[in-house]
Amino acid sequence: MTAFTDFAKNTKDISIMICLGLAFLVVASLTKKVIGGIGRIVQLFATLVMGYVAYLFFKNIQALFNVSPDVLFAPEHALYKKNIVAGCGVCIVLFALVFYSTYTVFF
Repeated sequence: MTAFTDFAKNTKDISIMICLGLAFLVVASLTKKVIGGIGRIVQLFATLVMGYVAYLFFKNIQALFNVSPDVLFAPEHALYKKNIVAGCGVCIVLFALVFYSTYTVFF
């Protein structure tokens, strides 16, 4: 199944970007009071990076469903179902994190 292989390869690259974005977000959140205004700028930048990564992840999942729309219901794809559902869950959590982080930057 080449669609799933592409999905897995792209997910590996996206997970590295997620780790970097989360590291920037944690550092910016923890040092916001120490650094001051620069901490908010770093947190906003990290939030933008996380938003871009969430968008890339969403496009990756959408591309998988465009290539094989029956991927969740076909019995021959049962091995991949958990990975795809977990990817959808991570994408939702990323969007929630982006919204929350955006809220904390401005309030």
